Amino acid sequence: MKSVLKVELYKAGITQKEVAERLGIRSQAVCAKVNGKTRVTTDEAFMIQDMILEKTQKLVPLRELFPTSTN
Repeated sequence: MKSVLKVELYKAGITQKEVAERLGIRSQAVCAKVNGKTRVTTDEAFMIQDMILEKTQKLVPLRELFPTSTN
């Protein structure tokens, strides 16, 4: 199942390279974050949410973009 984050980035036409440039990190680091292999900081989450909002005029709640595990 694709993550909501992946879907929303795709719908907004935002590439992982663009996210990397905005966050000031490497594309490989973005890939790891998008795939849930590494954590997304609070600042990064807000920046990504803002990128989606700028492109789509749609505010996607952070809890949808970055669901947390309750294990």
